[in-house]
Amino acid sequence: MWIICFAKRPYQLIGLALLGMLPGVLLSSGLNWYKFGTMLPFSYGREDTAGRGDSASTYVMLVLNFLVLFAVLILIRHWKSARRPFAIGAAVCAVGAALFYEPMTQFVGHVLHGIYVLGFDLRALDGIGEAIGTMDHGGGVVTYYGVHKKALVQSMPWLFLIPFAFVYGRRDYKGVALVTSICLIYALPFAMQEWHGGKSNSLRYFLVLLPFVSFLAAFGVRTLIEREREREQMTGWLGAALAAFLAFYIADSYAAERTRFLLQYIWPNWLFGFGLISALLFLASRHETLKKLTLLFVTFAAALSAYSTFRIDMAQTAVTRLWFEQLAEHFDGLPAKTLLYSENATGGYELFRRADVLVARPGRGQEIDWALIDEALAAGYWLATDSWEIFNYVASTYPSAERLSLFDEKSGLGGVAFRLS
Repeated sequence: MWIICFAKRPYQLIGLALLGMLPGVLLSSGLNWYKFGTMLPFSYGREDTAGRGDSASTYVMLVLNFLVLFAVLILIRHWKSARRPFAIGAAVCAVGAALFYEPMTQFVGHVLHGIYVLGFDLRALDGIGEAIGTMDHGGGVVTYYGVHKKALVQSMPWLFLIPFAFVYGRRDYKGVALVTSICLIYALPFAMQEWHGGKSNSLRYFLVLLPFVSFLAAFGVRTLIEREREREQMTGWLGAALAAFLAFYIADSYAAERTRFLLQYIWPNWLFGFGLISALLFLASRHETLKKLTLLFVTFAAALSAYSTFRIDMAQTAVTRLWFEQLAEHFDGLPAKTLLYSENATGGYELFRRADVLVARPGRGQEIDWALIDEALAAGYWLATDSWEIFNYVASTYPSAERLSLFDEKSGLGGVAFRLS
């Protein structure tokens, strides 16, 4: 993207880059064909790609995506040149042709939904209650193994400052374009998958983008306090932020359940929305009142973001870490020659250093492998599980099997181990 937009000889550089990548792509395609039966170099042989990786639809989608991207980049490159009409026509034709292809239209809709979910409101996540560990508690409260989930804006409502970079960053437009490209390219795969981030309050995999979005937001901070008189008033604004932080703390302490829902889902989106409107109006009018109003929203957004991080997220991280430690200790006490069949096995990382313990964890929507259970018991293994379905099966099929309770009073974790005498 950087080369096409700003290089003096972009097409020559792209040709050389593609030529250099060709041996690796061919090798990857050959290996995937041998292992998984697909020529796509990006396949990992998973269920979502195996069996359809070589369909015409897959290749058409790939080609259309690259054509649209290429046309948009050409439009950016020639926006201020005499070729702009041609570039606009090419971009419109590429986008229009792509959207006439129904799978492409569905793909675009899915990506846009993913951007909304991960960027603005994680409560709109698809498949809540179907994925392991996710629950919808009603009223828009979403948890994953008991942890509240938040989107980017719900963690950092001050992101409404980013538009300042595209107005006041014109002298550094190449840097702004590069940073924006990095953010978009990195975030796109996660938007396609709508990955909620696992056992963390916020989207932990976006942590690497924090320096880049901070760079873009810094244009807004610099603009809002560019004058000497405005910088002298920073003490007052910092005091207001501290007062807001204390107000959030008091509200959270006296009405934790309801206030925590507002702090993590509602108030951040309100601050982002009103802050964005105020910022855009200021950029359009340069009115001093709107400038102060935007700075006020920045103050409250920063306070809320800090409170959410230090008071809620870090506390939850400590609880989650303790849970994993207890889970690992619990699983580490399993007898030798054991097959652990449990959804909670994801936390027993200590097990993977023990050669005498095998771990089977059912995936999303997968049926229990009853044959594996029978084979393990027949081979003299202990079968450890916390699944009532497996417990009832083994207890009824092998009534004389030896039992060992795995209940741990310290952690509250339970389970039973069976072994054939």
